[in-house]
Formats: sequence, structure tokens, C-alpha cells
Amino acid sequence: LVLLIQNVHYHSRWYKHTTVNGVDVSEMTLEETAALFEQQSKDYALTIKARQDDTLKIASDDIALTFSLGDRLQEEFQKQHKKIVVFHKKHQYDVLFDISFDEERLEEGSDEYSIQKPQSAYVQYDKEKNQYIKVPEEPGNVLNEDAFLEGVSTAVKELKKEWDISSMDVTSPYYEAPKYTVDSPEVEEELSI
Repeated sequence: LVLLIQNVHYHSRWYKHTTVNGVDVSEMTLEETAALFEQQSKDYALTIKARQDDTLKIASDDIALTFSLGDRLQEEFQKQHKKIVVFHKKHQYDVLFDISFDEERLEEGSDEYSIQKPQSAYVQYDKEKNQYIKVPEEPGNVLNEDAFLEGVSTAVKELKKEWDISSMDVTSPYYEAPKYTVDSPEVEEELSI
């Protein structure tokens, strides 16, 4: 009898302990889940943490974001209900929704960004030490536009709320790198002259 009541109750609802894309949808109907994700897409904003403590925020309206559930959510719902469950274990589903946006508007938004060009490492005479020393490179924050836009596109399609590209590592694909680093053979050679 308990099993029958439970089966009737969950016939049109997600089981307990169910998440979709990290959002708890336990005991929600498919329609309630769809409405929740639709609202999240309307309220969506991506905060990008960049170098030099700069932050760029992209809202769904800024890039004309459109969102469609497609059939993926319903497919996962049907998979969950193929068998009768007595004990509810955790169910986690990652669903890629159909998301599109205006890439030109995204490019325009990335123009509102303060620029500091990368500076290569160099050799300089230090009066206090009475010798030449290597002055380290400064990575700057000039964006590698192709890699940056591809990364933003991925973050938006996954509806990520934050994306951190603030690493000062000169090998970061999202920024233009200085021509020479302190480890470059050219800098070493200049120091040894």
C-alpha cells in the first residue's frame, strides 16, 4: 500500500534528493521545474572576475539570451520514472539546454573593460646591488578575444553565475602574453652579457 501511494505521488514529480544542474528539484513537477529554469534564464547574469581586480557583468538582456528546454529535461524525468523506487537515493542530472545569444552584443560588452598591456621581462642595472638584474614581466589584462569569447560562450551555455579568469599566470589562454618572461632565453642572454 505504501509503495502504491508513493508511486502515485511521484508519478508526476521528481523523486526526493533530485538535482538538475545543481538545482534542487525534489518533489517538483516537470512544469514547475521548467518554469524555474525559464525564470533563472530571465534573471541570468554572468560575473567574470578578471585580472587587476576588474569585474565584468553580463546580463541576459545585454546579450539577448534565449532559452529553450528542448526535450532533454523531459527525457531525464522519464528515465527517472522507468522503474519503481522504494528508497530514494540521490539523483543528479546535468542537462544542457538550448541556449543562444547575440555574439555581437557580447563582443560590444567586452569593450567596457580597462586595459593594461602586458610588459615583457627585461634586464636593468640595480645601483644598490651594483649589478644587472632581471625585472619580471607584468601579465597585463589584454584579452585574447577569440579564447575569451569562446570561454564566455561556454559559461553562458552552462548558465554559470561566475567565471574566474583572474589568474596572473602568463600562460592563461584568455589574455595576451608578454613576449618575454624572466625565464626566456633572450632575457637570460641579455643578463649574461
